[in-house]
Amino acid sequence: MVVDGTEESRQAGFDERKSKVYEDHTARIMEIFKEIGYPSATLVGEEASEAFWLLVQHSDSKPMFQEEVLLAMKPVVLAGEASNESLALLTDRVRINTDRPQLYGTQVEFDVSLGRATPKQLEEPRMVDRRRAEVGLGPLWEAWVRCGNT
Repeated sequence: MVVDGTEESRQAGFDERKSKVYEDHTARIMEIFKEIGYPSATLVGEEASEAFWLLVQHSDSKPMFQEEVLLAMKPVVLAGEASNESLALLTDRVRINTDRPQLYGTQVEFDVSLGRATPKQLEEPRMVDRRRAEVGLGPLWEAWVRCGNT
């Protein structure tokens, strides 16, 4: 598997346009979070709640905001209003974006020359599958296979 991107993603200026869209989305979700806190499924509906989480997940230019949302998300997950899997993904994203090793192995980097994904730095790699099981994720090797690794 070679990750090549779409024709659009190879055009001049794509990264700048993408960054601008991300910045605009991040600014808006920061406003929403300031106004209502974490938008749970009960508060805004499941689809809108998941969309909010996805936008936060990709707000990599604002890791402190991501971490603030992560803290607010924990009681929402405990109340059954957001998923453990989403919490694990955001936990890893925050840790990677703040120069700490991830816990669940959800964040990868793609080596285009090899055509494979590898997880970014893990904290206590021997414990990763136990931590993944606790949040409802399968073993890390299964995730690697889904990413096209053999």
